[in-house]
Amino acid sequence: MPRSAIFSLWLLIAPAMAAPQDPVTGLIVAPGWELVRAHCGTCHAHRMVTSQRGDATFWMNIIRRMERAQNLGPLEAGQARTIVAYLADNYDETQWGRRPPLSTRLLPEHRRGDLGSASDSLQSVDHGVGAEPEREFQAIE
Repeated sequence: MPRSAIFSLWLLIAPAMAAPQDPVTGLIVAPGWELVRAHCGTCHAHRMVTSQRGDATFWMNIIRRMERAQNLGPLEAGQARTIVAYLADNYDETQWGRRPPLSTRLLPEHRRGDLGSASDSLQSVDHGVGAEPEREFQAIE
């Protein structure tokens, strides 16, 4: 079968294979999505969730930072695990790239302490003025 035929077939099949989305929130409908809708949608537009990507550690750090710095009420342990599992499974960074976090030197002074452990695994690299954003951080090996 020629490559163009395979590609054309893929274009027809791919949309049918996509995970169903809630038409109101845009969240992927999968186990745990109702908790994300209820807890995250209370303070944020759901687009803020669907535009992020990360693994379970990333999502747990986001929740912990919101509890610590933004008055998110404590979640029950089971709810937090379900929310993190849903987010890590459906909004994982391997699905599409996510820009690296901003360098702390680019953040306002009052926001520099809010980073918590979410950025602990990154090392700031100063490339000077006009540095390309994707080169702003390098992962520590």
